[in-house]
Amino acid sequence: MRKVILGVILGMMLVGGGLWMRPAMAANTICDEPDSVFSKEAKEAAGCFADDKKDTTIIPVVHLIINVVLSIVGIVAVCVIVYAGVTFTTSIGDARKIYMARQTLLYGVVGLVVALLAYAIVNFVIANIKV
Repeated sequence: MRKVILGVILGMMLVGGGLWMRPAMAANTICDEPDSVFSKEAKEAAGCFADDKKDTTIIPVVHLIINVVLSIVGIVAVCVIVYAGVTFTTSIGDARKIYMARQTLLYGVVGLVVALLAYAIVNFVIANIKV
């Protein structure tokens, strides 16, 4: 039992460790170069002057908040699925534990599907809003 729990914790740490890794970005971009190197059109195409056209509505903020909440719900649903798998594996033939593990797995999968559908619907609606 201890080996299973230790294995699950170690696996979560290994998978979760990848969440802290970020790619290194170059310090110098096309926007930092003088006009003699890149033309104004090239810099405009690269988005160097995008600050002039920033979206000042509340829609991007709402979109970000909804995406963060749905991401958290998705992560919780995956954790519930993993918990159900561990419970099912360690049930040792106990009918009550198997039943509870199946119910937990069902609720976890339903929660994950609902979170994915909500994410898709929100992104579709936000992308098609004409303000």
